[in-house]
Amino acid sequence: FVGGTDCNDLDDTIYPTAPEICDGLVNTCGGTLPIDEIDNDGDGFVECTFASDGWDGDPTVTGGEDCNDAVVGGAMEFPTQTWYEDADTDGFGGDIAMSACAQPTNFEAVTGDCDDADPFTYPNAGEICDGMVNTCGGSLPADEIDDDGDGFVDCVIDASGWNGVAIDGGADCDDASVLTYPGAASADSGTLCMKDGDLDGYGDSALGFLFSAGTDCDDAEGTVYPSAPELCDGQLNACLTGGIPFEELDIDADGYVACEIDDNGWDGASSIDGGGDCNANNANIHPYATEDADATDDNCDGIEVNKNITSCVGSMGNFGGVDKYFLYCDVNRNPGGASFVCRDSGYDDLASIHSIAENSFAANLASDSFFIGYNRNSNGQAWVWRDGTNSVYEFSTFDQSGSGTLTDTMVEFSGSSSNVSQWRGVTAGVATKFMCSKTF
Repeated sequence: FVGGTDCNDLDDTIYPTAPEICDGLVNTCGGTLPIDEIDNDGDGFVECTFASDGWDGDPTVTGGEDCNDAVVGGAMEFPTQTWYEDADTDGFGGDIAMSACAQPTNFEAVTGDCDDADPFTYPNAGEICDGMVNTCGGSLPADEIDDDGDGFVDCVIDASGWNGVAIDGGADCDDASVLTYPGAASADSGTLCMKDGDLDGYGDSALGFLFSAGTDCDDAEGTVYPSAPELCDGQLNACLTGGIPFEELDIDADGYVACEIDDNGWDGASSIDGGGDCNANNANIHPYATEDADATDDNCDGIEVNKNITSCVGSMGNFGGVDKYFLYCDVNRNPGGASFVCRDSGYDDLASIHSIAENSFAANLASDSFFIGYNRNSNGQAWVWRDGTNSVYEFSTFDQSGSGTLTDTMVEFSGSSSNVSQWRGVTAGVATKFMCSKTF
């Protein structure tokens, strides 16, 4: 036979001037493979629609009608692609899926996002200080946990904010101490991480620790800090150098200082029993010292000066382990006036007596009959102590019925010697000597 022009006589789709069809072959003899039959992006799809006879070209091509065959960015878009909704636009889709060639808005070809509402949480995400587990399947880092419960975590809060359990902030320099965190010592700094051990607003001044040094010279004492008011507690409250104030010193070594001890107690020398020493240069003059019947205020109750009474004698006794001070005043007062003198001079009230020992102690202190603080308002009512104490003790000579019809009744120690030994009820309108007491 005579040679012809067919360049492939085994394929009836290939011959001179043959139309190009989508089969992966060059159909026109001497031509080149059309671009739409080349898988440029390597996704297994070409742009043209397969011919009815099928595909005879590159065996890695599985289909046609590729909507994006660009070398750059086209490999993820092909007709059978599955896309997953990426609600938080972090590059990872969640559970909602759809099939399409072109990428829909807010959809990704990669799934596995365990929290599609948080753009910082996805597979293999870098951990940030936000209180969340950012890497799917991971665990919350230790520096995002407030171990000491002070409201602060170790790490510095990410710029995106905190999404975990409620806290106040980050950058805790010591997450093992509830007293140490940024702003703990607000009087020193609102931002530096300091320790305020005594909660006075000032930071511990110690150096070489995890926290920044503050200005508190004694961070274990809440009344000691810079510019603190001076209290009668035996210490320099304002962090100043120098000695303890004079009124907080026991000059005469009698166990008392001049100032009145602060309500929070004494933190100075253990030898101090109390405050209110009215003579710092005489060890025999101090609160509740033995009182003599003269113009000198030995026990610092002020009666000699403030009440112009110079006939009182007083002494401290111990009864069953309890200290109690009795003061007898050899001046006539009615019960109401006597009670006022007692209370206004620092005593509990007119004397209460709760035992034979107290009864004898009080009787031996007196030189004449005197009022004590046992009274009732009217006949038939219970007898009570004016200082509010409770006792079932009554001296053996006291006969309540002997008070008869007396109303507004007081008890008087009756007698004329130094050993007054009887109780009797008298009308509260009379005036006689009186005795005060104070229990410690």
